[in-house]
Amino acid sequence: MIDTDKYEGHTPVPWAIDVHKVGDKVSAIVIESNWTSHDNCVLAEVEVENEYANADAQLIADAPLLLAEVKRWKGNWTFLRDWLVKHINNEKTNLTARAFSEFFLQLMDGRDEVIE
Repeated sequence: MIDTDKYEGHTPVPWAIDVHKVGDKVSAIVIESNWTSHDNCVLAEVEVENEYANADAQLIADAPLLLAEVKRWKGNWTFLRDWLVKHINNEKTNLTARAFSEFFLQLMDGRDEVIE
């Protein structure tokens, strides 16, 4: 799982794409933020000769939104995992439900060994 703590303190959103042109030709695609100590802080610049430039720029600009989504899903997985563990350890839970819960926990944890 991704360690989202290492991203704490990143430049706040919004991050925006700014396309710089010389005439009709794109000269630079930059990802900027206006939430820093000075206006239009360039966070990244994407090579424009690259056929993936637009998609790469959008991916970089959306990084804070993607991080928020990962954190949301991580919270959901943690809740689900805790619920499954609780039911595995509950004597009233039938064997089929326990087996499913153990299997699902292995998938969530990315482990191959049997959970005891």
